[in-house]
Amino acid sequence: MDHPTNTGNETRPVPTIHLDAAEMAILLLLGRRPATLADLAHSTWLDPSQLYLVLGRLVHRWLAEQSGAHYGLTRSGMLLSSKIRAVVDAMGEGQGSDDEKRARRGESPPGPTRDTLERVEDLLKEAYWNPAHLSGASSA
Repeated sequence: MDHPTNTGNETRPVPTIHLDAAEMAILLLLGRRPATLADLAHSTWLDPSQLYLVLGRLVHRWLAEQSGAHYGLTRSGMLLSSKIRAVVDAMGEGQGSDDEKRARRGESPPGPTRDTLERVEDLLKEAYWNPAHLSGASSA
């Protein structure tokens, strides 16, 4: 039996993240309008503890490639992990200038907009640094 050999010329597959239904629901909601953690708890079937677990999964999965204890993400996207970038690229999002050109033409972008990604960043940071906020999400 012949074993495949690696010549170094093979194309490498783009790493992907498979999102489950809860994660997709959160991202779709954020794509429609700005939302707080309380909004997400009210607008999905998740109770606050489930919402915390889903956001926690997103935090750990998306930020796994960040080294050290620094979990902050920049607005410029320079510190976005390669996994986040791969997911966004797979969804067909272009560069920010492409988003602006589409907006001027009245077209909607094929994937999440920069604003949506920034809102996801905010929520992930909020969930990571202030998990106690979720305990009051259902009473908001």
